[in-house]
Formats: sequence, structure tokens, C-alpha cells
Amino acid sequence: LPKPMFESGAVVSAPPRIDGPSYGLLKSGDLILAINGQKLSLARNSPAAAQEGVSKFINTIRDTTPGDEITLDIISNYKSTQSQQQQQQQQQQPPAKTDSIRIRPQQLLDAKGRPLSSPSIGIMLQPNYIQTDTIKAKSLPEAASLASEALYQITTDTTYSITNAITSMLTGALNGKSVAT
Repeated sequence: LPKPMFESGAVVSAPPRIDGPSYGLLKSGDLILAINGQKLSLARNSPAAAQEGVSKFINTIRDTTPGDEITLDIISNYKSTQSQQQQQQQQQQPPAKTDSIRIRPQQLLDAKGRPLSSPSIGIMLQPNYIQTDTIKAKSLPEAASLASEALYQITTDTTYSITNAITSMLTGALNGKSVAT
């Protein structure tokens, strides 16, 4: 059975919006390790829990008071340098350099200047996926047990994700805010 593995941090999964405050500061493949000094920790082997960590990070940005800045600790070009980092670890060289950047989240405004959304920095994020491990059973009863655990995890993750999506939509609709990031 495949089992995805994650490490701390969130990866910028697409180029920042041209009109977003992170344009020119972040790029696709950058790894965000912390916001305002709080590390972004993800569950190592649960996709739903890893996504929950990213959602909490996004909520921290959305909860920023308009006009305030946030500080992000990042590793630039993380996805393109990930194999280099693995080689460095094997050779016991220092890890990639972490930088701190300051960004002022902005709300999208309509033609009359009214806010359409919560504060945003104009990026899309995904959990910091590192690899998929394969779990092999040694016997038929063990295979049945592993399959049962995997089915339970998939069902739990799916239920959590659907509940989270509905809650986000309702919360956004109730607050008069868009739920887009």
C-alpha cells in the first residue's frame, strides 16, 4: 500500500498572482517554514492532517489585520534544490539557506473599493510532500488489516476534507467574504 510522507512547511505550488503582495518576493517551488516565527508543522504521514496544517497557515494570513505585515521564513527554490539537499545531507554539508521576508497581506477590492476577500498574499500552497513509502504485508491477515486501516484513513481524510470545505464556504458566505486564497 502507498503511504505519502510529508515534512514541515508549505510549498508555493504556482507562481504568485501578478497583482498580489508576494509577487517578486515568492515564486513557485519556494518552501515556507514559518509565519511570524511560528513553525509550520505538518503531520508526517496523513494527507488530511498535512492539509490541515496548511489551512491553519492560510487562516493566519486571512486573520491579519489590514495594513499589518507578516514575516515568512522561506527556502527559495526548494523543490528545484530538494535533490541537492538530499545529496548535501549524505555529504554532511549545511542545509539550504533560510531567508526572512516581510509581506503586507491585501484584500481584493471591487470597483467601489469594498473588500471582496480576507487578506491574502496571492499564492497557492500545498503540503511539503517528500515521498511515498510502500507498505508490504507479509501475510494475508496482515494485508487485510493494512487494507482496513488504509480504507479507514481514506474515509476519515475524505470526510474531514468535505467538512472543512463546507465549513469554509459557509464561514466565508456568513462573513460576506470570498473563500478564495
